[in-house]
Amino acid sequence: MDEDTYVPAFHYGGRFDRNTNGVLSYVDGSVKRWMPMDIDLVCFADLEELLKELGYQKYEKMLWHDLNDPLLETGLHEIKGDA
Repeated sequence: MDEDTYVPAFHYGGRFDRNTNGVLSYVDGSVKRWMPMDIDLVCFADLEELLKELGYQKYEKMLWHDLNDPLLETGLHEIKGDA
């Protein structure tokens, strides 16, 4: 896989929780990974379609995690629509 592609992986059905040290994690959920996609050709509507495949017609917000950040709490960023 080259640097212009990514593998969308949605964590769903779980919840955010803090351990006794206050570290945020996502627990009790499932993970769905799709085929690699060209990052320059994917739009917000494409990601919404992936959510629909999981049975989600509505959602509060969609987040992405920067894997270069070791902490979930500071590495999470909201994905905004294309508008």
